[in-house]
Amino acid sequence: MTRRGFDSRDAFYLLPPDRVRGEFISPKRWWLTAFLIALAWMVNVAQGPLQAQEASHAIPPALMDEPRLDSTDSSSQPVEQENNAGKTRESPPAARLDLDPDPVGQVRGSALPRNLEQPPEPFVPAHPLDAEGRARLDRLADFAAARARELNRDNLAAIRLYRKLLETAPRSTAVLRRLSRINLVLGRINEAVEYSRRAVELDPNDSESLQLVVLFLQRAGQLDEARTLLETVLAAPALRQDSASALLAARELGFLYVLQPERIHEGASLIARVVRALDDKAAGNLSRAELSRVLGNPPQTYLRFGETLLNANRPNEAALAFERGLVYAPNDSALVTGLARARLRQDRAAEALRLVEGLIAQPNVVKFPETYRLQSEALEALGRGNEALARLEALAKASPRDVAIQAALADRLAREGRDQEALAILTGLINGPIDPPALITLTDLLIKAERVTDLLKIVGDLLARPNGVIAAQPLLARIVATPEFARLFLRQGIEGLSAEPPTLPESCRVALASIARQLNDLELQLQLDRLELKRNPNRQTYLQLFFGLVEAGRHGDAAETLSEMIAKFPESREPRIVVTLAQTRLRAGDKPGAIQAARDANALAGGDWETRRFAALVLSQAGVEDEAIELGRALLADAPNEPLVRLTLFSILMRAKRHEDALALARASLELDPANPDYPSMVGEALEALKQTDDAIEFYRSILDKADIATNPELELTIGQRLSGLLVKLGRIKSGQEVLETLFKKYPDDAGLNNDLGYLYADQGINLEQAETMIRKALEEEPDNPAYLDSLGWVLYKRGKVEESIPLLEKAIAKYPIVGGSATLQDHLGDAYLQLRNYAKARQAWLNAIEAAKRTDPPDVRLADLEAKLKLLDKIESENVSVSPDKPPPSR
Repeated sequence: MTRRGFDSRDAFYLLPPDRVRGEFISPKRWWLTAFLIALAWMVNVAQGPLQAQEASHAIPPALMDEPRLDSTDSSSQPVEQENNAGKTRESPPAARLDLDPDPVGQVRGSALPRNLEQPPEPFVPAHPLDAEGRARLDRLADFAAARARELNRDNLAAIRLYRKLLETAPRSTAVLRRLSRINLVLGRINEAVEYSRRAVELDPNDSESLQLVVLFLQRAGQLDEARTLLETVLAAPALRQDSASALLAARELGFLYVLQPERIHEGASLIARVVRALDDKAAGNLSRAELSRVLGNPPQTYLRFGETLLNANRPNEAALAFERGLVYAPNDSALVTGLARARLRQDRAAEALRLVEGLIAQPNVVKFPETYRLQSEALEALGRGNEALARLEALAKASPRDVAIQAALADRLAREGRDQEALAILTGLINGPIDPPALITLTDLLIKAERVTDLLKIVGDLLARPNGVIAAQPLLARIVATPEFARLFLRQGIEGLSAEPPTLPESCRVALASIARQLNDLELQLQLDRLELKRNPNRQTYLQLFFGLVEAGRHGDAAETLSEMIAKFPESREPRIVVTLAQTRLRAGDKPGAIQAARDANALAGGDWETRRFAALVLSQAGVEDEAIELGRALLADAPNEPLVRLTLFSILMRAKRHEDALALARASLELDPANPDYPSMVGEALEALKQTDDAIEFYRSILDKADIATNPELELTIGQRLSGLLVKLGRIKSGQEVLETLFKKYPDDAGLNNDLGYLYADQGINLEQAETMIRKALEEEPDNPAYLDSLGWVLYKRGKVEESIPLLEKAIAKYPIVGGSATLQDHLGDAYLQLRNYAKARQAWLNAIEAAKRTDPPDVRLADLEAKLKLLDKIESENVSVSPDKPPPSR
């Protein structure tokens, strides 16, 4: 006989539908899971064999049978009740109990066993679980056990159980959330964030986990990672657009975007989306906790929303944000001031004036200088500007110690040309609360009056205050905007810091260094670095000066600075520091010093193959070729699978003109890893060096003709560009162009390909408009790439935009890894200056190009052309003939 019994699937009937399908229940219902599992266990136990005969509770055998009614049972007949005469009618005899044992062992009409000692029938579930169902039930039990450990504060045991559970259910967001929360409680922030990140990836609607991850990334300064995560969440198909997660992601991404001036409008659009969603009652679908995650502190959040939207010139949405903030804090002066500013932008000056005057009239409410400035602006917008100054003066007379009124009055006096009165007020306010507009007004007045000493003192005092660095940024921007005054400011500031004792606070040095960097004045930066080193000699200040000298191209001084640091701080004698010294000495032309430093670095390096690789390169470039080759071969023996080691040895062999050995190494490397695009390039370069150009072309084409080349775009692009470059070098320009055009059809978005084909067009003077578009596209991806900058400058030169080309060509030279740039870059700059008839700069550029051409091994083929250009320049200057520069060679 089959009994219905307890079906383990019943445990799922009480769960939400989305938790039935193979997922864990909510942690808030752990107790329900535990109860149902215990109930199932008890039912099974209750149906097991029972001991019916106990010493103290023996049951007579006759009572172990269920009583049954005789077939003549007349109990269904009603018993007549006593009548009015008090007579009663006798009831029929009571039903007889038949206690005779049932020979079959079962009482007829009963489902209970006749004898409790008799084993029960096996339990058969009405709906038996399959393997997946049993596994699901096991996971529920494990989750309940882990949750119980967690509630008992046995967090480490809970973590072990959750991790074990995660092995069988890696996509369980419930387990990931619990792991995140426990690790957060234990102070394991990185682990907590990682689990929350995984939870968000699986369920983008998990706003709690999203908030935790974004908050951590922002506090860690990892803003790019935060932006990427938020963009991924907003693009997730599973994200519900009205969910708290969607609003939270839009809010945080919007605030991150507005930190980038070029993306402020994107950020404002996201913020406006959040404001509209909350105003459209989307928040009605959010729980209190979810709404709290989206809004945080509502008045402050809406204030930030409004200010962001105003900065993006979206006054209508900004006004809505300020209004919603005032619902939470009706007397918040910042929100009232913000709303007034928005109304003014909406051309609703009368309403703006009403708002600010109402705020000014309230006696116990904080006012800002902006409030009083808005009053003046509203009066001007209404054609009543003549009332503004009189009102401010009356307010200042009534409240002479109110800093906000005094700052607004000073600003108004400055606008009306009463500078001395404004300066007097602002100077008295400088030690009070920071008011950025007032500081900017004061800075402008001091710059106008060239009062450098006063401004230096103000900047120094400001930087010494809490949050002073942030407050000082607008002042420094004003100073930098006036370069002549800025240099005067820097020189006097350095003098004040260099004095004994210094006449300026040390905090001024930070401001001066910032101004020098923005002016790109390397000499003044170096003076400040030397001053800092003198005041505070340590490794950091030595390295700061060292890198400044390298950037300025003063490699000899840089090498001496690094040597001094190593001597003063012996613990700095590290392999990488010493090999950097070797490279710097080599750039300074000190080959003996470079060789000795490279040998020292190699001796210190031990198993650091990267340092040994740089040491080998220095030895090669310093002319100790046999020693460099020996070190390179030793490196290859120690790290045979490192591509950089193979490239290094190849470079050393090529420099030593051991082209056959280089070719053998390249072929062996290609056999080792055919997919590495560097190895075929090495083969081709060696063939070119051996003058086997036909073999090189055939080899490149054989690589490009492989059936599976499309599966390795990097290889196809690298080899295609090398083939094109070789064909152009051989004068087969059209063939080289066709190779690049074929690649361009397949890879139109590749930056390097856009640059190379664009440059080739520009060099031929064809498709110049298209070439400019292509090169600009490449620069969008790599804005500081010197080759791309040179290409854009060159195409502009070809299009007759010579003045526009020069800043780009100069920037390309500045960004080039070798000080002075390449022969090609200097050559282009010389051509541009010649067109502008700036003969002195053209001559210097070509002299620099000749020097760079001589540095190459073998010397650049352009050397003769460059010398011819100098002769042409001599003729132009002596005879004053018209300018007609030779076209530079097309190859780079």
